[in-house]
Amino acid sequence: MISMPEDNENNKEEPKEGLEEVKEEVREPIEEPREFIDIPTDAQRKVTRLYAGLPVLTSTPTHKGWEGEMVWAFVSGSYYLYGYINSGWRQITSLTGLFTYAAGDIQILIEQTIDSSTSATYEKVKEIRIDMPGTLRVKFDIKPSTGTGYGRIYKNGVAVGTEQSSTDTSNWVTKSEDISGWSAGDLLQLYVKIASGTVYVRKLELLCDSYIDAMKKPIIATGALTAGYTIVACSEIETSTSSATYVKAKEIRITKGGTYRVSFDLRTSTAPNPAYGRIYKNGAALGTEQINTSETYATKSENLSFATEDLLQLYVKSGGEVGAFFDELKLGIKSLTDYSQIIEEEV
Repeated sequence: MISMPEDNENNKEEPKEGLEEVKEEVREPIEEPREFIDIPTDAQRKVTRLYAGLPVLTSTPTHKGWEGEMVWAFVSGSYYLYGYINSGWRQITSLTGLFTYAAGDIQILIEQTIDSSTSATYEKVKEIRIDMPGTLRVKFDIKPSTGTGYGRIYKNGVAVGTEQSSTDTSNWVTKSEDISGWSAGDLLQLYVKIASGTVYVRKLELLCDSYIDAMKKPIIATGALTAGYTIVACSEIETSTSSATYVKAKEIRITKGGTYRVSFDLRTSTAPNPAYGRIYKNGAALGTEQINTSETYATKSENLSFATEDLLQLYVKSGGEVGAFFDELKLGIKSLTDYSQIIEEEV
């Protein structure tokens, strides 16, 4: 038989020391006072770039919205952005001419590759395609190896910036200016020159006054490629042959046409017997025949032009009954913004 405790005062548990009885308290919600939100200024209107996926209405909005809600509305033949501000719909701006750059200190894009030129006349080394109109702050660093190095901003092949120069051969010098008149699709280009020696440039930078505008990146482009020392493709596997006639050792498919600095390493297995190498294009000889009679690798290089989808090929042969060895077929340009793809590394 189960014995039930008697229901009396002695059976009641005393509350544990240190614990207080919790009473539930129901509070009425307090409505926070609303601050008056005024219509955005011209600078603040740039935040509308965040709202690319907003609903589009066929007439002025009339429904009850939530504070901060935004919609596009087609009114009187044009699209307008409306915001539900201070308990009512307010027209903010029209879509036409909304997105415009203004110069400032907020970075849009920076192309940091170090490029160089030995040209005594202006030569293009960097290029960026602009995505929308307005005024941009443009910066770049410049350093000459000797004498005076010059740099200047061009638009679609025409000079628009002030000619900038530096004689500091030890330190990078930053040049900056605000340039207006840009349109969507324009090419912003950096041209450089130097009377003698080499001029180096880096960090071509575009800046504006709005973080929202900076969210959309312009396109870095180089147009037709120019030969240089920035390696964009390299086949590093050492190969050899004892063939007395030319055979294909390496092959790279070109993904963008232009001029490349083509180099490869060449040596013979037994001096003074020669090893031969030559660059071909699509199976036909293109480059100069290169020769090395040393058992130590020598780098052979020359500038050669190719079209998109061309096959750049290294053909090799040996002189006499000895081996010829080949290594590190490389392609160099002035910018890292384009590249080629290695599709075959050895015979």
